[in-house]
Amino acid sequence: MVKRATEENEFLGYRIDFEYRDDYFYALVSGSKDSLEAATNYWARMIEEAKSNGYMKMLVEEDFPNQGTTMDIFKHARELNQMFGPNFYVAHFDRHDEHYSENKFAEQVAFKERLQGRTFQSFEEAENWLLSIDIDDNIE
Repeated sequence: MVKRATEENEFLGYRIDFEYRDDYFYALVSGSKDSLEAATNYWARMIEEAKSNGYMKMLVEEDFPNQGTTMDIFKHARELNQMFGPNFYVAHFDRHDEHYSENKFAEQVAFKERLQGRTFQSFEEAENWLLSIDIDDNIE
């Protein structure tokens, strides 16, 4: 049985549903409106939860009706690059197809120096990519 947990941040308007799966850590983050402050907060929280439970792979599914501005996305993506650290892998899927190009932009900014994270157009693609990574082969 998969262990599950939920956290809500009413002030920033988001909810995270965690699943502690056998092969990777899963998080669904959702809310009524995304913002730079909320994104910085929930990404830090998801990474902290994954790492504190011994995970090196995380699949993040997002469900917000909006995206931040291009400048907000750029700023946040640069922060993400520092948050992950070495040997931590992230697959990202957004339920809103119209956000894909902005998410690819964030991927390029966040992971320009190392290919430890990717964004995908489907949950299945994201999961397959994440499961294909052999952590033992990639330890720096």
